Amino acid sequence: MQRATLPDGFSDVLLLKNPIIRILDRFDLNPFSFAVVKFAKARMSERLAAIDEAKSNGHLDSTPSVRRGDLLSMFLKAKEASPTFFHDGRVLTLAVSMAFAGSETTGISLAAVFYYLIKNPKKYSRLVQEIDDAAGLGLIEERPSGLISWAGSQKLPYLDACIKEAFRLHPATGLLLERVVPPHGAEICGEYIAGGTIVGCNAWVIHRRP
Repeated sequence: MQRATLPDGFSDVLLLKNPIIRILDRFDLNPFSFAVVKFAKARMSERLAAIDEAKSNGHLDSTPSVRRGDLLSMFLKAKEASPTFFHDGRVLTLAVSMAFAGSETTGISLAAVFYYLIKNPKKYSRLVQEIDDAAGLGLIEERPSGLISWAGSQKLPYLDACIKEAFRLHPATGLLLERVVPPHGAEICGEYIAGGTIVGCNAWVIHRRP
């Protein structure tokens, strides 16, 4: 007896790209929303409420809680200037992108670098020695903060190697990084893929491929 199989991408369409789920998203009723999305929606609602309150009191420009110099404030300022283009959905998308790509991934990557260095004492000692030698030779600037500048870090090849290897072993993103095949199609790993097909591969797979 032939076993029934589901078409390719069925689970992706059912769980993530389902139009019903997208409608639920609009009303904040999607049970599958990422925690970062919920966080961004909550912060955006708080800031919009603060702006409305400040406007009603006539003190918008002098309200620190509203006119902060963070990215969300910049996005909302852009919304005021171009409300048709920077609607609430676009502001939310940008806020979520910044949380995913600008903070969470940075924290994950830094944690991975220190984890692997602590796990490998010899490598850690070699890295410390490289930094000490570079400072002694005047290759990197000694700053009061103790931080190495970007220009100085470029003179530390072993540090660069440690960071890149940590990124390889522990990618910050667990997504497929989807791309759409061009209309004329493409050959991927020896297979012809028709144009318009959504393809992707998890970074954890790519980085550990022999």
